[in-house]
Amino acid sequence: MPRVLFSTRHTPWPYARQIMPSDPLFSGWSFVMNQDAPEADYLVVFDEPHASIHTDIPKANRMLFIGEPPNVRTYSPDYLNLFGIVICPYDLKGYVGKQIRSHTALPWHFGVNRDLTDLSFSLTASQIEELQCPEKLNKISVVCSDKAFTAEHKARLEFLRRLKLDIPEQLDVFGRGFKPIGDKSEAIMPYKYHLVLENNRIQGFWTEKLADAFLGYALPLFSGCPDLMSYFPARSFVPLDISDYDAALAVIRSCLAGDEYASRFEQIRAARRKILYDYNMFVFAVRALSAVPRAQRLRDRQVLRTSERCRMLWLKDSVPYRRLRDCYEHGAFVNVVKDRFRNFLLYCQLIRESRNPWLDFDWGDRLGAVKRQEGFASQRGQDWYVSTKIFPNKKDGFFVDVGANHPYDLSNSYYFERLGWTGIAFEPQQHVRELWPARRSTPCYPYVIGDVEEEVEFVEVHSDGWQHALAGVKGVASASVPNLHGQRTNIVALRQRRLDNVLLEIGKSEVDVLFVDVEGYECNVLKGIDFRNISIRCIVLENDRTALGDNGLRRFLAKEGYRLVARLSGDDVFVLGAK
Repeated sequence: MPRVLFSTRHTPWPYARQIMPSDPLFSGWSFVMNQDAPEADYLVVFDEPHASIHTDIPKANRMLFIGEPPNVRTYSPDYLNLFGIVICPYDLKGYVGKQIRSHTALPWHFGVNRDLTDLSFSLTASQIEELQCPEKLNKISVVCSDKAFTAEHKARLEFLRRLKLDIPEQLDVFGRGFKPIGDKSEAIMPYKYHLVLENNRIQGFWTEKLADAFLGYALPLFSGCPDLMSYFPARSFVPLDISDYDAALAVIRSCLAGDEYASRFEQIRAARRKILYDYNMFVFAVRALSAVPRAQRLRDRQVLRTSERCRMLWLKDSVPYRRLRDCYEHGAFVNVVKDRFRNFLLYCQLIRESRNPWLDFDWGDRLGAVKRQEGFASQRGQDWYVSTKIFPNKKDGFFVDVGANHPYDLSNSYYFERLGWTGIAFEPQQHVRELWPARRSTPCYPYVIGDVEEEVEFVEVHSDGWQHALAGVKGVASASVPNLHGQRTNIVALRQRRLDNVLLEIGKSEVDVLFVDVEGYECNVLKGIDFRNISIRCIVLENDRTALGDNGLRRFLAKEGYRLVARLSGDDVFVLGAK
């Protein structure tokens, strides 16, 4: 019986639900998920393994599913060449093994309720197969995040912005930064049409966004992969060119007016069957591995490093990002190189001698991305670090969140509220603060927090994406940043309060953790605290100035008895009296 070890860093996630026991294809095959399996015959990795793996499985019996298009991330040749088979539709620089040019069968999101801590309640492939098509609304839904990191992300958000203005009653937008949902099926099953906006137009690269639409019996209005007809019936989807907004709008209106859904329903059902029986990641893996004979096991175990570790070794082709002085203090350099490699000085020398002395990832942001899949919310893993390293098992703490921004998206304090903590938050931007009452029980005050009780000018940022987080006090560095992203800004006069005064007014003199993210105004916030009257056990603040050789914030807190215990990319973590 062939035994397969399936490994990925994208956990927790119920990958095994896509295995269909009733399908004869899986007869005799067994899968082990993200565990040690020394007796496994094959290794299948989605994007990256959950950790560096010590294995005697020969290279010929290892398979990698690429997880992202090249405009989002790249994979080093050192990493790719750990695998004998790679599933990827685009060219892979430096890879010398067997490449299967195909879609990458990304895992479905349909039927997984991410609001639940126990994802074992997710719908299995067999249960999804048995779902019947319900009565549907003659409307369009879309699930989209407010990411704006790439040109494709920005084009997608701009298209949605215009579409919401033109057909507001016929379009419902779900996702991070819009209307939150637990299970993606809630945004697909009730609707005839589902807008699928991929972040690339690569031949053969379509994602779970499309698969989820078909699984929910929706007609995809699709922008992305130009050769989609080679995978699905031509009438099972409606192609859109979002670069031509007027033409795309005309197509959408025509679908709504003429009920294209009914005339294409059988093609949608056919595409749905392909998702279940052909384009399922585990179906794909078994079919590909069945054609590969089991090779002789390695005499000595080989270490399969994660992509980041391989990339560290691939310095000569790394992407330039900042000056050497900047990246020496930067979190990715310190936290990855220093923590993961014993010969730290050697790697310092290699980076100094490298033509492009930088790495194209940020370890703090990567940590945050991984931890958000485990129920945490912050950008750089701040909530994970504080809750597990500083206050393990504490359920009744008190937090203060200054510069709180969105109530849950990349929020430092949201996880603590879910644990049962209480606290207060401060967010000067009214259009952001208005999101809080429906999503959080924590009171959110409209004040700027600083060192003097006075009125100050504040730069608001209006954005459908993440850029509203760049708002700040006029005259501070952040005030000019939003304009670099083409966002609309306006200046308002707001009341500034000292934090100690606010805390004493509500009867609080003891705080477990203070989060500060105010785009360069952090020193003013700290100066607005009389530490003789206010006791704060832990302080987490954004401190980008260390890259410029300025450790003023650290010196200030050291004088107040705080010790720096961690740095998560641009954030410092301090603990009172730590040794």
